[in-house]
Amino acid sequence: MADILFIFMMLNGIFFILTAALGIVKFRDIYTRLHAATKAATFGFAFIIMAVAMRTGTPTDVTKALAAVLFQFLTAPIAAHMLGRVAIQRGIRPILSPRGETAPVQSR
Repeated sequence: MADILFIFMMLNGIFFILTAALGIVKFRDIYTRLHAATKAATFGFAFIIMAVAMRTGTPTDVTKALAAVLFQFLTAPIAAHMLGRVAIQRGIRPILSPRGETAPVQSR
């Protein structure tokens, strides 16, 4: 049963990381790429790290894995938010249509 759970978690992690990679390649602007890079990659990382920690089974490894996953869940959204703010401050507008039209400039 533990082997089946390990394989399931690893496959989920691989799926999420591949989805994140495809999102980074296929999406057209920085805002959607940030979403793909942070959300899917964070879940993929969490699944893979927890599967490996579960496989080793030592309390020290599980604690370190939980700390790494917690750190990733806390820092990835903050990093994406900061990159998005820099993009907004530099005037990079999101792409709204398949033809490449951008959003109108908004005054503050």
